[in-house]
Amino acid sequence: MPRLLIVDDEEVMQELFEQMLVREGYQMDHAYSAEEALGRVDAGLYDLVLLDLALPGADGLDLLQELKRRDPDLPAVVVTAYGTIESAVRAMRQGAFDYLPKPFDRDEIAVVLEKALAQGRLSREVRRLREAVEEQGNLQNIVGRSKKMLELFRAVRRVAPSTATILLEGESGTGKELLARALHAESPRKDAPFVPINCSTLPEPLLESELFGHVRGAFTGATSSKKGLFAEAHGGTILLDEIGDLSPAVQTKLLRVLQEREIKPVGGTETIPVDVRVVAATNVPLRAAVEARRFREDLYFRLAVVPLRVPPLRERREDIPLLVHHFLRRHAERAGEPVKRIHPRALERLVEYDWPGNVREVENMVERLVLFSDSFEITHEEVPRDLFRDEERTLVPGDAEFSLGRVAERSSRAAERRAILAALDYARGNRSAAAAVLRVSRGTLYRHLRRLGLDSPARRGRRSRSEKALASGVRR
Repeated sequence: MPRLLIVDDEEVMQELFEQMLVREGYQMDHAYSAEEALGRVDAGLYDLVLLDLALPGADGLDLLQELKRRDPDLPAVVVTAYGTIESAVRAMRQGAFDYLPKPFDRDEIAVVLEKALAQGRLSREVRRLREAVEEQGNLQNIVGRSKKMLELFRAVRRVAPSTATILLEGESGTGKELLARALHAESPRKDAPFVPINCSTLPEPLLESELFGHVRGAFTGATSSKKGLFAEAHGGTILLDEIGDLSPAVQTKLLRVLQEREIKPVGGTETIPVDVRVVAATNVPLRAAVEARRFREDLYFRLAVVPLRVPPLRERREDIPLLVHHFLRRHAERAGEPVKRIHPRALERLVEYDWPGNVREVENMVERLVLFSDSFEITHEEVPRDLFRDEERTLVPGDAEFSLGRVAERSSRAAERRAILAALDYARGNRSAAAAVLRVSRGTLYRHLRRLGLDSPARRGRRSRSEKALASGVRR
């Protein structure tokens, strides 16, 4: 039931409103003064306010202004027996949804209130979506505390206020679009549009029209003129994702846009100036595409004014536990359920996996584990076999992973893990004592714990039987 606050100092009018509106399904509260109305709005969540302008000791328009200041999305309908054109104009300027002079009938007020409710719901939804987009673009909400990610964050903050063109290079699923949104959110253009487009999803004729627009009759089916994405992003930022897939013809036109800062719609004869910050993204090294003559060298240099590389997860394994716990919380929030725990042994397997799909693959795997886990804690038995630790896999000569350096890296990491677990087991979880056993400083031990994914809160003071067996095997 929608909650309605009726603000009127006449008890007769309060009763009349209640008689008229109770049949419409409203839950109603009453306030007889401006002070009482403000107290009720602060204390309760209302969907709508019905407000009389004539109130004791206060001007109803002043109350309206204060209500809108406290909650801009709260719709208010003004009613009064002393209606004038001037007061109606003032009420509308101060944010009233509508203005009703007395007397009025039930059908009239019911229709107005229904429309006001609809506007309030729409306004709140728009604000929610805007906040979600802003949060998504906030650099602080990108999960990553590894050295490489912190260096990347510092670079983003340094270049964001400039107008320089940015080239983001990184494998699929590493979060290039999130970083592009963060660049926009940290820039002076943050209040202007952010317009993303994936250059690999559209054939050349449609892509050119999407980017630069077209005039009526430019091609078959062009029954009206269309504004391109560069024009829509005027004053803001455009993300050209998978830019390495652009055809030579579109590459040439894009180069002109970057040089001249103007576009020409398909089929048009006049150019249109645009003020757009360009961020390009690619999952393949553009320099290699230039050397293979698949990408224009002059366009590459225009795009790579500031090249930024987004590292894959296998190069920043210490971020994997953070991502796993982040996605566990996100899934719980979406499902309205408690956050599930993950057993240290299960987390260890996730940390050791190379994640070719990067962050996107981690999110999908966490959702899968949550859906198929029958208990409050995800165990290592529930982790798919293909995510077992690298050292447990069989390497075959000729395999892409078969190299002496890779084998040595895996063996070294496995030995390091076993030594640390043995020291922690010997020291009964006391990290200072474990550091002394290992002949390193406490800070050094902490760095190794983070790198190996052994520093999660769930692990502290808890050891699985498999870990204890592993540690005891080292001691023996």
